Amino acid sequence: MKEILINLITGFFVFIILLAHLYMTACTVPWEQPTEETGSLNARDAEPQPPDILDGFDQESTAKDAGLNAHIELPEHLLVGEEVNLKFTLTNTSKTPLYILKWYTPLEGIAGEIFKITRDGQAVPYEGILASRGFPTRDSYVFINAGESVSAVVDLGTSFEFSEAGTYQIGFISPQISHIARSAEEFAKTEDDLGPVRILSNPVSLEISDK
Repeated sequence: MKEILINLITGFFVFIILLAHLYMTACTVPWEQPTEETGSLNARDAEPQPPDILDGFDQESTAKDAGLNAHIELPEHLLVGEEVNLKFTLTNTSKTPLYILKWYTPLEGIAGEIFKITRDGQAVPYEGILASRGFPTRDSYVFINAGESVSAVVDLGTSFEFSEAGTYQIGFISPQISHIARSAEEFAKTEDDLGPVRILSNPVSLEISDK
């Protein structure tokens, strides 16, 4: 009888110790805020955030290598009030023909913050439109044969302020919502096909003076 009583008391204390251990463990596990599920991709909500994408004008990233290189050209010197016409040339450096979405490139005009611009080291804010897009269609793509290029000219003054004299640095920002296809059959079919594409480009410098 005495032995049974001792075993019961021992078992009771072991049970209490286990309960205390479980309670302390539960208290030390951090509570995580539940994540909110997002719906389908919305082009306006998914607008790229250029200042976070580029550090200076270094466009190395983990985005898909497009097999495309961009070259931008500007006059070296302009007067305040003159048009700031930038020529954008996109070259297919791969060995196969490519289709590329024109979105977030000057090939569709300036419909979002596709350039990072500074004046004497200070950021020049984007003041242009933010296009609201649906799903890409065949007309959203441009065809570039292997080794060939396509070009477009845009007036940066329609989307950025150049009314002050100074030294301006301009860099193209690789599109964060884009797509590359080798044939029309590979055009994007779902939103999962869209994503960042790395298009390396040169930075340019422009001197604007008031006389």
